[in-house]
Amino acid sequence: MIPALNWISSSGDTSHNPASCNELHCSEPRVATNRPIGLPLAQFPNRLKPSTSYSVMTTIDVNGRLADRSPLQALAWAPGLSISIRLMAPLIVIVPDAASQEHVTNQGHIRLSASVRHVLQITSGDRLYMTAATGADQLTICPPSVLDEFVKRLQQETTWT
Repeated sequence: MIPALNWISSSGDTSHNPASCNELHCSEPRVATNRPIGLPLAQFPNRLKPSTSYSVMTTIDVNGRLADRSPLQALAWAPGLSISIRLMAPLIVIVPDAASQEHVTNQGHIRLSASVRHVLQITSGDRLYMTAATGADQLTICPPSVLDEFVKRLQQETTWT
């Protein structure tokens, strides 16, 4: 079934249908619209500001290599870039540092040392949350258990009604 069109003149008059008169003799043009008839839709508030960070979940292999390279690409970190890996338990914060011995691998990955993995009890196959803060030129890595604890605390502190 074809939906009926509402005929509205340029002045807003809906009194007659142009099909009932000769278009050459009508005093004003008629325009077909598909405007919905009914109540107006609610206006929603503006969207939240776009995020200035890029986040992913990635896995770590037996040698400490983080599988996902996309956060490094979001930061425009090239292979060979010298980086400083700082343990701020339970987080790992990585920033560019020309004086550091650590670097992005030739394949564009980050490797976490055995000592860092040991302190945070990270093992091969674990999933890690990575956030690239593009404005701060910083990569933050966190185990999912930290996020679980954060959400649990937020749920305890917040009343949902």
